[in-house]
Amino acid sequence: FLYWEVVSGDVDLADATDPVLPLSLTGDAHLVAHFGIPVPPEDVTFVVVPDGAGQIVLDGTSLTNSPQTESLNVGPHGLGVNPEEWWAFSHWSWTGNALSPDAEAPIAELEVYEPGFVTAHFVEIPHTDLTVRVSPAGAGTVRVDDLALVENEWSTTFAPEGWTSFEALEGEEWQFSHWEVSNTEPYPEDRSPNMGLLLAGIDAELVVAHFEPVDFTLYVPNAFTPDNDGVNDSFLPLGSGFPASSYRFMVFNRWGEVVFSSTDPAEPWHGQNNQQGGQHFVADGVYGYRVEAQGYHEDEPTALQGTVTVIR
Repeated sequence: FLYWEVVSGDVDLADATDPVLPLSLTGDAHLVAHFGIPVPPEDVTFVVVPDGAGQIVLDGTSLTNSPQTESLNVGPHGLGVNPEEWWAFSHWSWTGNALSPDAEAPIAELEVYEPGFVTAHFVEIPHTDLTVRVSPAGAGTVRVDDLALVENEWSTTFAPEGWTSFEALEGEEWQFSHWEVSNTEPYPEDRSPNMGLLLAGIDAELVVAHFEPVDFTLYVPNAFTPDNDGVNDSFLPLGSGFPASSYRFMVFNRWGEVVFSSTDPAEPWHGQNNQQGGQHFVADGVYGYRVEAQGYHEDEPTALQGTVTVIR
């Protein structure tokens, strides 16, 4: 069916192309229904360039293949695009038929009247694939701009602008050693815990923060003067790289009696006998000591013992 024609009579046609025609006649009328041979559909091939950059949407349905040929009825058809991540629509190109409003419109109309091709062109959005790794895993933490805190390994894809900052955060048992960067130059240097990279234009980058065990040290002075003059008034073993829970410090008199004992690495001996409430100070002389601690990465405790001289 094509349309109705009123040859004679008083007939009001609301839509001459509607095959269903409601009539309200007040007299004679002569109407003609016109029919024609249907126009066969036309084959139109749709292509995405580059392949995989996105999809063409035809009459509300995404075309999953490229190229993909569809048999379309003659007439208008809706076109759209669905870019993949990090791709943007650029323009249309076509052969045969007509596309409106213009080649740069992502939403367009295709008027089909003959076979042809329609191509959707996409351009890549500049971006960087970034992987950040901590070595050994869990030895420390890396702060990446305001994007992430990394303790093991983390990856992202983003569009960098200006400097991307990295900060190596140390734990108790490990200290920062250096950065390993695959394609760009760390600023100010690879051994600075605060480091920046210019990643614009870099397709992919791997950043590894290397940590090493903290050094275990334990040192004991051999004399002190607990006379309250503000100089060398206390006796305290010095060390680092061990947990406080492994620390024990004791001082003995010449008869082997404990006059001072502590499990606090920050508590010095001022010459008092803390076995008697700390109110009694020992006499000048030579005292024995033993200090013990186990480094974070040591298999066994280390013990130092010797003598210290109290001089007032």
